[in-house]
Order: sequence, then C-alpha cells, then structure tokens
Amino acid sequence: MGPIERFCLVSLCLACLWPHTAVAQKHELGFGLGAFFSGERKTVREPLAIGHGLGLQVNYGLRLIDGENVDVLLDMNLLANPVRRVDSGPPEASRDFASLYLTPGFRLKFRPRRYLSPWMAFNAGYALYEHSELTRGGDPNPAPRHLSRGALVFGAGLDAEVTRDISFRGEVRDYYSGSPVYNIPSPGGQHNLMASGSFVFRWGD
Repeated sequence: MGPIERFCLVSLCLACLWPHTAVAQKHELGFGLGAFFSGERKTVREPLAIGHGLGLQVNYGLRLIDGENVDVLLDMNLLANPVRRVDSGPPEASRDFASLYLTPGFRLKFRPRRYLSPWMAFNAGYALYEHSELTRGGDPNPAPRHLSRGALVFGAGLDAEVTRDISFRGEVRDYYSGSPVYNIPSPGGQHNLMASGSFVFRWGD
C-alpha cells in the first residue's frame, strides 16, 4: 500500500471516529469528497488528455483574527487523489498517476456570523506524485515511482450552517504544481482543479 492509499484509509477512519459534539467556533475540521476536472496537458508533442479523479480532503482551520465582518484563519489543507488516468497520448506516456497535496495557508471568511459565509483561501506547500508502473503502451514506466513538487493553491467556497457546530461546505480549489513525469517534455506547471463538498465540525473558544 503506497502513501496515497494509506492517507485515504487514515482519513476515512478519522471521519468515522471524530466526535460530533462542540461548543464554539475557534477550530474547524472538515472532511470532504470531490472530483478533479479532466483537462489537457500540453507537451512538446501531442497534448495529453488527463481524466477525472476522485479527491479525499481533510481541512483544519484555526481562527487567528475574530472580525465583525471578516475572520482570518490559518488554513491547513490535505488532499489525496488515488488515481488519474492519462486517457490519450503516445504509448510511452505514463498510464496514470496519484497525487497528495499538503498546503498550509490562510483563509478569509466573510460574514462569519451569518448562515451563509463565503470565503477565499491562499495556500502553498508540498505535492507528491506517484506514477504508474506501466506506460500507456504496457511497457515498464521509466518515470520515478515518487516525485516531490512545490504547490500553490487558490480556492473559494461557501459555508452553510447546519447546526451551531456543524456546517456544509462547497468549494473549488486549483492546485498548481510542478508537473508529474509523463516521459514527454511538458513545459510549465500543471493546474489541478477540484470541486468538493465537506462536512465541517467546529469547537473551542
């Protein structure tokens, strides 16, 4: 079992075991499920069609500034994607890849005392890519099994209060990072756009 799969298993266990009782809103912990949009990756040859992928997300927020109209939160975001296939491209291209992103940052939450609270987040951190063992043509993949990259994340979303201590969150984040290895020169970074929904639990004073 690789690091991506281990993260998915641990996150699911935490989501089941996390206590649903809380008293205030200084801390936030969200468990979410989403999907990466399919896209096209430019290379020096033909472009690669990157398929959809499932995303499992854990997000922790710590309120640093308590404002009347805007809260500032420390935003710790962890996202795992078990697999995204390369749907079209030359036979020597990597068949698929998995990804893991760990990106701390800051979140601005507007109208924080209202039923609906929009927000924006800016994060930067670490991306880990795990390449398939085979190419699209079925040959052994010469790409490294694991590859570390830097990542920048820009996101926006909306929190809707369910109870005083639980909210539902919808969001879109773009994880911009260095490129996975496709065995074909692919200049520039890669956008990884994901939409997700989360349940958020709040506690602390």
